[in-house]
Amino acid sequence: MKIGEVSSAISNYQGQGSSAKTAPTQETRSSSPVDFSTVAKEIRASETEDKKVIQSEDEEVHQATSSLKEAISKINSAQGNAEAVFGIHEGTNRVMIKMVDKETKKVIKEFPAEETLDLIAKAWELAGIMVDEKR
Repeated sequence: MKIGEVSSAISNYQGQGSSAKTAPTQETRSSSPVDFSTVAKEIRASETEDKKVIQSEDEEVHQATSSLKEAISKINSAQGNAEAVFGIHEGTNRVMIKMVDKETKKVIKEFPAEETLDLIAKAWELAGIMVDEKR
């Protein structure tokens, strides 16, 4: 191969390679252009809907809390000598409700029973020991 042939071969090669690397034409792009104003309106509408959902959830939580407080006060007033005491069981992190006699401070009823929650906590502990144990 002579020098002239080499330079023409290189230019032919570069010409072939450059056509493959050109930017995509309008025909290869999506046929419909993106309307950013429509997209922005859709995003604003979805944000507004999300805010409405959050506000309604907050209202539901507030209503549930106020109705729970009202129920507690009714229980306490209806049970002249008993009161409802709420707490969290340490082993299971579950809510416990105890009906306690105001005068004697004796537990009348528990929901759920503390022994049951203790049993659940112990079962969870034993399951953890079995999983964590090396063999």
